[in-house]
Amino acid sequence: MRADQITQQIQQITKGIKALQESLDQLSASERLEDEKHRLVGECLWPGLIVDLKSAVDNMRLFLWIISNPAPRTPTAPPPIARSRPTV
Repeated sequence: MRADQITQQIQQITKGIKALQESLDQLSASERLEDEKHRLVGECLWPGLIVDLKSAVDNMRLFLWIISNPAPRTPTAPPPIARSRPTV
C-alpha cells in the first residue's frame, strides 16, 4: 500500500470515528427514555461487535503511542572524556 493510500484511509477512519462519537453523544444527551436508549444500544452494539471494536482501537492506540514516542535506534554514546593538556 502506498503512503497516499494510507493517508486517505487514516482520514476516512478518523472521519468515521468522529461521526460515530457524535452519534453516541447525541444518543446519550437526548431526552429519550432510558429504556429506549438501552434498547437502541442493545440493537446496535452486540458483544462481538464491541469486542472487535475495542480490540481494533486498542491496537491502533498502541501503534500510535509507539510511533509518537520512538525509542532511540542506537544506544547513546557517553560524552567524550575531556583530556587535559599537560601544563608547561
